[in-house]
Amino acid sequence: MLSVFRHSGCLWTEVVVGEVAFDAVCAAFLLGVTRREKVSFRTEFSKKELADPLILCINAGGVYDPARSKYDIRGIKGIKDQPNSAAKSVCENGGWRLRLTQAYINADELVFGIGLKDLERRVQRLASYVDLQKTMGAEVIAKEMNVSPPTLAEVFSNMLALEQNQSERFFKGIEILAEVVRSGQDPFGTINI
Repeated sequence: MLSVFRHSGCLWTEVVVGEVAFDAVCAAFLLGVTRREKVSFRTEFSKKELADPLILCINAGGVYDPARSKYDIRGIKGIKDQPNSAAKSVCENGGWRLRLTQAYINADELVFGIGLKDLERRVQRLASYVDLQKTMGAEVIAKEMNVSPPTLAEVFSNMLALEQNQSERFFKGIEILAEVVRSGQDPFGTINI
């Protein structure tokens, strides 16, 4: 299998995140960001950095260009029929397939213990939840679907409240999402983690 990893085991020279928000963490998870990556949290960039496809930007930099690894959803305002979240954008552009499976695959069997078709279904459901949560709000979704706590948004928010270190917040968020996908829990339902 052709690997997209560089010699360091990383996909990018740097991963830049504007803030540790639910959408950004979900996009990072879908793109296969792991603890091996060099992650920073900032919003200012040089033109050279914004042009570099080896620097992944999620909700940072004001540029939306998946071909250059730039997923700032604010960069696509005014474009008709675009997703409302970076996570949904990653999912719709198909970039998650190669990177997420490269990050977690072992031969034909995923570390998650599921096949690629089931993974795709679970990923699509997660991205739809994040996109809808961003437009409607988690409380409205829970009420409309009659979901008992804790919801995925509540689990994520509780983790943010407990963890003070920004980097740990980011990676613990990825770990929560990985567990939801691995265990097959519906992101729209009650989450047991």
